[in-house]
Amino acid sequence: MSSFLYSTKSAKTEYYPIPEELNATDVLELLHNHTLLASTFWSRSESSEVVEEKHTSHNTTEFEIKSSAGTARATMSTTNNGLFYEEEMPLGLKMAIYYRIADVQDQNWEKDTQASARPILSDESLCLVEERSVMAPRPLSMFVKVKEGPIEKSHHLVWLLNELGRNGKNMTEALTGLRASTADLDGMEGLAKNKAD
Repeated sequence: MSSFLYSTKSAKTEYYPIPEELNATDVLELLHNHTLLASTFWSRSESSEVVEEKHTSHNTTEFEIKSSAGTARATMSTTNNGLFYEEEMPLGLKMAIYYRIADVQDQNWEKDTQASARPILSDESLCLVEERSVMAPRPLSMFVKVKEGPIEKSHHLVWLLNELGRNGKNMTEALTGLRASTADLDGMEGLAKNKAD
């Protein structure tokens, strides 16, 4: 019955190369640490803040996020090879993201993905695969557009992975750098708004 009331739109599957200094275990440790991942996703403390964090099971954590747009609920669930993330937004919208690790040698690439859309990596490389969709009530679904390309959460996650590869897996230094880079972005946005006024 819910399929008659809701419509789902999916974005193109995205592939992000993982630095060769990191292995699958390093990436899974990050994806399975929900508290650390929350500080990665919502590192811009001025625009959004985690108000509540509740571990509902060993593999699942629920978050309440407060931002200028309102309050949203998010759930992170650990999977064997990654993380399933779901966010409930105002007006009944739900965004789902599945992050998983794939080996370039794997033959599990999606059949509908053209060879040109796959990452160009060495034969021994790993990549982070992002599958994203938005579910909306049917009346709203005609107004919902799914953004192609990296979203802010994925951008932060990929930045953190690259920084961990660069700095020898120093998580404290990488998180500090992420917060500084997003603070710089906030400052640039503020300058652009002031110039527009």
